[in-house]
Amino acid sequence: MVSVVDQNTYIFNDTLRNNLLLAKNSSDEMLLEALKQAELMHWYDGLPGGLNSLIGEHGKHLSGGERQRLAIARAMLKNAPIWVFDEPTAHLDTMTEKSIVKTIRKAGSGKTVIWITHRLVQMDYFDRILVMDEGKITERGRHHELMRKKGWYTQIIRLQANMLAESV
Repeated sequence: MVSVVDQNTYIFNDTLRNNLLLAKNSSDEMLLEALKQAELMHWYDGLPGGLNSLIGEHGKHLSGGERQRLAIARAMLKNAPIWVFDEPTAHLDTMTEKSIVKTIRKAGSGKTVIWITHRLVQMDYFDRILVMDEGKITERGRHHELMRKKGWYTQIIRLQANMLAESV
């Protein structure tokens, strides 16, 4: 019923195929489609054994972003009605992050998606945003409502936008 993408995805010392099949018994075509949705085809194309490639203990042959996208591919395969994403775009560059969020938005249509993050990217997608500070909900609403309140949420959005602008 629930797919979870944790910020510390566990990868088994096994093949790419078997790490994906943890989510759901699937055809090779389904596995490749999940890799495509998770923006992993460029990485996959460089693997010598394709789906049969060993990816190492804890995914040692993968970058942090590749591990995160592998977890997203698992969630896509499982296709549960409830998705929980805990910092799903951690370790991703800005362009890949935007693409992954777009993919999740499309694939998550009609699902309950719980998105736990410090990176406030594309927040206008979400029906309800709960802002927490010191373990308490301090603001709630949709993106445009929270922006009008000019509270902590607005401050963080602006801070992150400035940091992004400075890094370009």
